[in-house]
Amino acid sequence: MKIVVFSSCSNNFGDLAFGKRIGLKLRDKYPKAEISLVTDPKDSPRGKQAKAHLEKINLDSKFPIIPIDDYQQNYRYDVPADLIIIGPVLNIKEDLVINILAKNNPTVPIVLMTEYNFDDWVIRDLNDKIMRQKGFSGSILDFPTGINNLGGIFIENQLVDCDLTKDETRQNIFNKLTQTSNIILGNASSNDYINNTNIAVNYSHNNARRFLTVHSLIVSPVKNVDVINLGDKNQIDKTVLKEQSEKLLQKGFSKVIYASIEDGSEVVAQTNNNGPIYRVIHTGMVSADESLALRQLCGDFGGATGDQSYSEAISKSSIVVYECQTWKKGFLDAMVALGNTIDASGKLGETIRLLGTADSEEKYVTLSSNLRDENVLKGLHDFRLTILKNHDLSINLKYLDDFWNKDLKKKLIDQLSKYSSQLKSLHNHNDIAVILKDLTDKIDGRSLFEILEHWKVDNAHGFDKNNYEVLFNNKNRIAYQIKSLIDSYFSKSQIIHKINSDDDFYIGIKQSIILSDSHKNQPQTSITRKSAQKYLDVILTLVNDLESEVQNTQTNQSDKLLRLCDELKNEIRNTFITLAKENAMNPTIFHLIVSEFKNHATVKLNNFQANSSNLIPNSMNKFDVLKFTIQSSVNESISNSKEEINDSIRSSNTAPYSMQQSLRSNLQELRNEYIQLENITPTPRKNRK
Repeated sequence: MKIVVFSSCSNNFGDLAFGKRIGLKLRDKYPKAEISLVTDPKDSPRGKQAKAHLEKINLDSKFPIIPIDDYQQNYRYDVPADLIIIGPVLNIKEDLVINILAKNNPTVPIVLMTEYNFDDWVIRDLNDKIMRQKGFSGSILDFPTGINNLGGIFIENQLVDCDLTKDETRQNIFNKLTQTSNIILGNASSNDYINNTNIAVNYSHNNARRFLTVHSLIVSPVKNVDVINLGDKNQIDKTVLKEQSEKLLQKGFSKVIYASIEDGSEVVAQTNNNGPIYRVIHTGMVSADESLALRQLCGDFGGATGDQSYSEAISKSSIVVYECQTWKKGFLDAMVALGNTIDASGKLGETIRLLGTADSEEKYVTLSSNLRDENVLKGLHDFRLTILKNHDLSINLKYLDDFWNKDLKKKLIDQLSKYSSQLKSLHNHNDIAVILKDLTDKIDGRSLFEILEHWKVDNAHGFDKNNYEVLFNNKNRIAYQIKSLIDSYFSKSQIIHKINSDDDFYIGIKQSIILSDSHKNQPQTSITRKSAQKYLDVILTLVNDLESEVQNTQTNQSDKLLRLCDELKNEIRNTFITLAKENAMNPTIFHLIVSEFKNHATVKLNNFQANSSNLIPNSMNKFDVLKFTIQSSVNESISNSKEEINDSIRSSNTAPYSMQQSLRSNLQELRNEYIQLENITPTPRKNRK
C-alpha cells in the first residue's frame, strides 16, 4: 500500500511541516502503508530549500523524500500511489501535479487539504482542474482543515499527555535539547530548573512584541520566569524586553535578562532585592524534535505563528497569543466563533481575538484585564478541551477511511461488472455471471467486515455452497484476473480497517472465484505428476532469475523482494514434497495440489505489490512475468514460458559465475529432494517416465 503526500516549500517552511505531519498521522493510522513526501523540483530554488530543511526536520520520521520531477519521470516504476494527498493546497506547484495526472490517466483517489480555515475557492479550483483532465477516473475528497472544518487541526499527543512530574519525562525532554540545554540550564540540574521556573514558549517571527507585552502584563514574580522564543533571530524580543523591564522590576523581579545561543546572557535591568529572575531566551531555529521538547516544558501561556506552531501551542497551553497574518483572518474568525459558542456573553471571543490582534495600549489593557477574569480563564480552558476533543485531525481521518473504501469498492464493482458482461457474451458462462453479480451486490451493500462475516457463515453452514463449487476447477485467464482484483481489494481494505483474516479463509474466498472447465466447449487438459513438476521447475527458474536481478541491482525494495523469493521457494519446496508423497494418480488431485500452490503464491505476490513500490524496470518486468506464469494454466505455463525461460537463462548467464552456480545448484537441490521423496513413497513403475 502506497500513500504519496504532495507538499511544497513556502515561506518559513510551514507547508513542509504540514506535509510531514500529515505523513506522521497517516503512518499512525495505516502502519502497514508506505508513505512518501513529494516536494518541489530538485534543481529549483524551492527544491533546494526544501531538501535542506527536510534534512533537518525529517530525521525523526525518515520519510522517503522525492522531488516532483523525479516522481514524474519514474511514475511507472517508483511510486504508483494507492492514495495521493495534496496539502496544503495553494503553494504546491499545481501545474506539475496536473501534468503528472494528465500523462498517467490515473484512477488513484486524491485528497485535497487546505491550510487551516483557508478560503474554499482554493480547493474548488484545483478540484475542477483535476476533474477536467482527460482520462482521469479517480475520486476526489475535499478535506479542508481548521476549526469547524471537516479536517480539524493537528493535535500533538506527546504535548497533551506530557507529565512533567515524572523523572523519566524530564530526562527524555532534556536529552532532546541538544542545541539549547546549556543556555537554558546553566549550572542548574533539570529537576531544579523545572521545579523553580515558570516557562512560556513562543514561536515567533513578528509576534514577539504582542507575546512579551501581554506576558509581562499578567506575569507574577512567584518563581523564576523563562520566556523561550523560537524562530529566526531578530531584535524585536530584546527591544520589547527593555521597554517592559522597569514594569517587571516594579512587580518584584530582581533581574531582567536577555540570553541567546549566539551571544550568551546580558543583564538588561536589575535591583538589589532578592526576587526571582525574568529571562528571555532566544534560541533561533531548532529541529522539529527539539521544538516539541521545548513545548513540553511550557506552562499555560504559549505563542504561535502560523498553523503548525498553533497546533503545538494549543496542544499544551490554553492561553495562546496568535500572530494573525492577513491571509489567516478566517482561522482567527473560526476561533472567535467557537469561543462565542462556549461563552454567549462574547467576552471569551473578544479575548481570543485580542490575543491575535492586540496592537495598542488600549487593547493591551483590555486584554490583560480579561486574562485576570476567572470566567475567561475557565472559558479558555474549555476552548482548548473542545478543540482537543472535537477538532482533532487524527480523529477526523475517519472520513478518509470511508472515502478510500468507497473508492476501492467502486473500482472493484466496476471491474467485476465488466467481467460479468464479458462472461454473458460467451453464453456458456451465464450462471457464472449470475454468481459474480451476487458477489458484486454483497460488496456494494455491505462493509468489508460484514462481507467477511457473511461468507464465514455461508461457508460454515453450506448456504450457496453449490454455487461456489460450480466456480472451482478452471485455468481460464479471466478467473485469475478476478481473483487478483478481489485480492487487491481485500488486502487494501484490511489496511484501511485493520482487519486480520486468517490466510486459509482469505485463500478460500479467492478460490471460490474460479471459472469451471466443465463450462467450456473443449476437453479439459489433465495435470500429471510430471507436468506439475515441470510447472514448478518453470516457476523456480523465474524466481531465481528475479532473485539474481535483485542481487545485482540493490534498491530500497531489495530486502523485501529477497524475502518474497525465499517464501516462494519454500512454497515450491513444500509443493514438491506434497506431489512426491501423493499416492493417488487422479489428475484432479494433482490439480488441487497445484491450485493450492497457485493460491498461496498469489497471496504473497499480491501482498508484496500492495505494500511495496520503487521497483526498477528490469525487476518489475521479471516480477510481472513470474506472476503471469504462476496464474496461467500448467500446460500453458510450460509451453508459453519457453521463450521467457530462455531469456532468463541468458540473463542469468550474464551474472557472476558464483551466482550462476548458486541458481543451478538451488534448482538441482529441489529436484534431488523431489526424487528422494518419490523413492520414499514409491508409485507404480508404469506411471513414471
